[in-house]
Amino acid sequence: MSTTLYVLHSAAFAAQLGGGALVVYETTGTLRNVRSLRNGLIAAEQKKQDHLTSLEQIRTSMPGFGGGRISLPRVTPETRERLVEQVGPGAVAERAALRQFLEGQFPGDRKWVWLGVFVLLLGIVLGYVANMLSVGA
Repeated sequence: MSTTLYVLHSAAFAAQLGGGALVVYETTGTLRNVRSLRNGLIAAEQKKQDHLTSLEQIRTSMPGFGGGRISLPRVTPETRERLVEQVGPGAVAERAALRQFLEGQFPGDRKWVWLGVFVLLLGIVLGYVANMLSVGA
């Protein structure tokens, strides 16, 4: 009976360690994806600011014939901000960062997560059975 208890306790301990390691692996992957998303969004915001600054530096008039000035079309500040938010290079970078995060965070198969959870629960059940047998012995 003591050999059975040792085997059950050892198997439970190994399963708990293995399951815990797989869960920690998934958690570190999640943290890595979140950090990548945060860095991508910061870079996208910087691109948006650069784009807005470049739009603000567009000339509003130019020298005309005979010494006059020619007024060029003007874009309102609200329109500039909407352009930067929706179609500028910062918006493209923001969508790319979000897409990369979603693809990394939610892959098609989650086999490592579920394997880790199963092995961890198996270790808990084996530990319980081993403890009940040791109490009965």
